[in-house]
Amino acid sequence: MTYTTQSELEEHYGTKLLVDVTDRAEIATGVVDTDVAARAIADAVGEINGYLKARYVLPIVGIPDPLGVLARRIAIYNLHVYEPSAKIARDYERAIATL
Repeated sequence: MTYTTQSELEEHYGTKLLVDVTDRAEIATGVVDTDVAARAIADAVGEINGYLKARYVLPIVGIPDPLGVLARRIAIYNLHVYEPSAKIARDYERAIATL
């Protein structure tokens, strides 16, 4: 089960940012690398579930909107190989604190 999608990441952060953080080919392609995005989303879901499993039965039926927000914040942070912006770092820290 996933709490967010690549489309939602693009909708919230823009395609340009997603291309910038996923296009890691030796020769840039200028498009979103869907495998890299999917891995970041899966990692975010794993991180969230790690916190939730102590309190809830998983998988959660239906995806509450707040989980989608947290998943997007964690995934976009994890996609930054180098230093993320201050806002993305703050959003990640808040997401983890919420969990």
